[in-house]
Amino acid sequence: MYGLLLTLGLTAAVSAKDHGASYNFEVESLVNHTFYQPMISGLGKGNLKLPVIVWGNGGCSKCMCPMGLRFRAFHNEIASHGAFIIANGVSYIDEDEVVQEEDDPNKPPASDQAPEDLTAAIDWVYENAGKGEYRHVDRTRIGVWGQSCGGLEAYGAGALDDRVHHVGIFNSGVVPGSPIPVDVSLIKKPVFYIIGGEGDVAYPNAEVDYAALPEGTPAWKAQHPLGHSGGFGGPDGSIGAVAGKHMLQEPNAKDWFTGEGSTNDGFYDVVHKNLDSINVKPIGGKGSACKA
Repeated sequence: MYGLLLTLGLTAAVSAKDHGASYNFEVESLVNHTFYQPMISGLGKGNLKLPVIVWGNGGCSKCMCPMGLRFRAFHNEIASHGAFIIANGVSYIDEDEVVQEEDDPNKPPASDQAPEDLTAAIDWVYENAGKGEYRHVDRTRIGVWGQSCGGLEAYGAGALDDRVHHVGIFNSGVVPGSPIPVDVSLIKKPVFYIIGGEGDVAYPNAEVDYAALPEGTPAWKAQHPLGHSGGFGGPDGSIGAVAGKHMLQEPNAKDWFTGEGSTNDGFYDVVHKNLDSINVKPIGGKGSACKA
């Protein structure tokens, strides 16, 4: 686990201050994935019981490149608020080995998505959480999130898997003609949509998806002004991380989603439904289930 602690000096500088610095690392038992967590948890200190976020990167690229660090500012910020994150893609590769495939205009849309990579991460969590150096990881609280094409992977891996507590769709929505179809009308777990306004190419897709959710499914949808890819790379993970840290669903998160908190933080056209039905445990690991 500690083989890549050399990354600490790079990642700690961009992390938030809630639970202190966070860092990224790789694990031999789950190749081609990058892990993030608070440093205090990696050192075996504190009493945090971390929910898990499994992440699908935008682009669904098949390139041999360090995709696991593509959203590192965002992931470090979320991890520092108390999360154990697994993103698809490695965190390091020799630059001489980087190979980028050319786009094939004849491929169907989003044809490179691989939700099985996210499912492999969920399987890994179920095998390792609560044991040994991962005893601080809570496998009963898994969220599957993704951006753009990675949002389609999040749908594919998380929507109907009973091990997954909620789904986070960033700048994404079901794409007609996608080779991995998703029936949004079957989703019963909470779904959060974070979209970059009408200029976001995924805006109409997300609008259709939110409307198609079954009656009774908890859901939240909001717009921000930073477009399709601009909500992640700024200081402290930008506006995407503002929503993400609340999506960890600490007991008081509902007030932010349903009150003025989200609009005060830069979101607009906020809509939600059935959020009272979400029950979560505090990240601190103490107490009974609490309303989100």
